[in-house]
Amino acid sequence: MNLWRKTLTKRSLLTQTAAAAGGAAAVTSACVPFQIGDSGGAPASSGVAGTIRWSYWANDGLAPIYDQIVDRFQQEYPKVKVEKERASQGTGEWTPRVLAQIAGGDPPDVIEQTPQHLTDFSGQGALIDLKPLMTAHKLDTGDFFEGGIRGGVRSGKQFGLPFNIFFHTIFYNKRHFRERGLATPAANWTWDDLLDAARKLTSDTGSQKQWGFHASTGQWMNSIVPRIWQNGGEVLSADETQCLLDRKPAIDAVQWWFDMANKWQVAPTRAELEAERPVLGDPTNAIRQQRVSIVSWGTWLPSQLNITPDLEWDLQAWPVPRGGKRATALGQLNVAITQGTKAPDASWAFVVFQIGKEAQLIHAINGDWSPARKSVAADPKAQAGLGSNKNFRAIITELEAGRPGINSLVRWTDLNRFLNPAMDQIFGGAAASVVLTEATRQINEALKNPPK
Repeated sequence: MNLWRKTLTKRSLLTQTAAAAGGAAAVTSACVPFQIGDSGGAPASSGVAGTIRWSYWANDGLAPIYDQIVDRFQQEYPKVKVEKERASQGTGEWTPRVLAQIAGGDPPDVIEQTPQHLTDFSGQGALIDLKPLMTAHKLDTGDFFEGGIRGGVRSGKQFGLPFNIFFHTIFYNKRHFRERGLATPAANWTWDDLLDAARKLTSDTGSQKQWGFHASTGQWMNSIVPRIWQNGGEVLSADETQCLLDRKPAIDAVQWWFDMANKWQVAPTRAELEAERPVLGDPTNAIRQQRVSIVSWGTWLPSQLNITPDLEWDLQAWPVPRGGKRATALGQLNVAITQGTKAPDASWAFVVFQIGKEAQLIHAINGDWSPARKSVAADPKAQAGLGSNKNFRAIITELEAGRPGINSLVRWTDLNRFLNPAMDQIFGGAAASVVLTEATRQINEALKNPPK
């Protein structure tokens, strides 16, 4: 049975890559025997050979983690050679390079994908649907957090599988809480408890004022949108045809967020952030330099906090509004296979290895949290990568409440075009009810037209 022929030719790629896709389909062999490993779907190494090109982005700090995983894969699959095509400067370097390769009919075999990449690349027909391979080779997804698997789906097809999940959660300065006689955040704390703590942690000392919280618009899709979900609201209808941000749950949640700065003054205002941008403009610097006691920021932060002298920190899952629920916006890094792959069986073997326990444990042990697998998140070795004596249960709590972030939506570009300036207006003091009502009108007009 040649699943690759069925998968690769089911959907045509861009005109420039059609010939390459057809050629890739023609050179594939029948499915090799598979051995059931930690999740099933792992090809027997003796039956897989060839050269694959692995395209990804990683700065110099993360590159050794990726290198270690490739080395281990090649030890398991000695007949497979992995050619690494790393972009050291992030997606700004990676994206145009890969788009040019696809347009030129010479795409890499396996590529790293953010949710937005997955939407764009799958929409162009540049990726294969992995679902038939997952089914045929008995890839068990039961060990993955559900939101991570859902995050790789577009139009009912599984175009990517997660090897790393990230999201915003609460990080706090333990010494600040102790010095003010405050109990550290509990698992059952609420928005009211967060506000109360932030008030007590804020002190006015002139140029060295210390704030209890940090409420910027940075990465609002990960920080503010989950507050809308927690409060019972939604950004778009399920079919992505109607914006719902003019409803009370959404308006109240967004207003609450910016009231932390503009009304209650427990977080830097936009003007204060601008005045001290090198320190306060980035939540990472704000908490590392101990100018802010509580930040809502990404799960990549521990690697920086752990190397910060004299900083006692821990984390807690986001508090819930009274009568609300837990909700987390998951970002993730996926692995995907291009339609033009010239080594499909080796590419599939590499994908399965990348999402396997060993590879995810390598990421976690080295502080590149958080894993997409439940078993890895619960592994003491992985938890040690977060830092000694840290509340790793908070990470699992957030993952269990996770759903794909809104930048995985087909209409994300339309949302971002209107909501970026809208969030800035509210941060500047405009009423959320007024701004979101107008933004909703604009977005609904845009939704009447096909996605760009």
